[in-house]
Amino acid sequence: FSLDFSSEWLHNDALTALFEAASHAAPSLIIFEDLDRIYGKESEGENKTRITLQHLLNCLDGLGSRDGTIVVATANNPENLDPAILRRPGRFDRVVPFLAPSPGLRRDYLAKVTGGRLHKAALEAAVAMSDGFSFAHLRESYILAGQIVFQRSDEEIRAEDLLECVRRVRNG
Repeated sequence: FSLDFSSEWLHNDALTALFEAASHAAPSLIIFEDLDRIYGKESEGENKTRITLQHLLNCLDGLGSRDGTIVVATANNPENLDPAILRRPGRFDRVVPFLAPSPGLRRDYLAKVTGGRLHKAALEAAVAMSDGFSFAHLRESYILAGQIVFQRSDEEIRAEDLLECVRRVRNG
């Protein structure tokens, strides 16, 4: 049973039904992805659902009596979440940050996915350009570069392909 928060039909009753179904099916897991995009400080007025923050909080608070249901949420910018989500005990017991990889980790990752075929200067340029990127951003850059290679009927990602795709990912 799942709900797509991007759906315009989603409303408070649907969220309540999700929590009830999870409770009855325990052990169960409820996952909210990119919670900051829906209930973040910068999403004011952009919430396309009809689920209010207060209703989400009420559903989370009601889990105390629902043993066997675990709620996990992801957020790209957890600092943008309303403090009521993170700071009240029992809503989310643990916050586990996954920091952006260091330059050394980005270098190792890009060297690995490119099979070590990038020249050192190109690799270093990609590492510098990808400051603040997550591994998902790096992977997306590599996949986009692969699409460029496929479109030109080539077999190998060139340095300029990867650098162009890092730029694209950076610029959204």
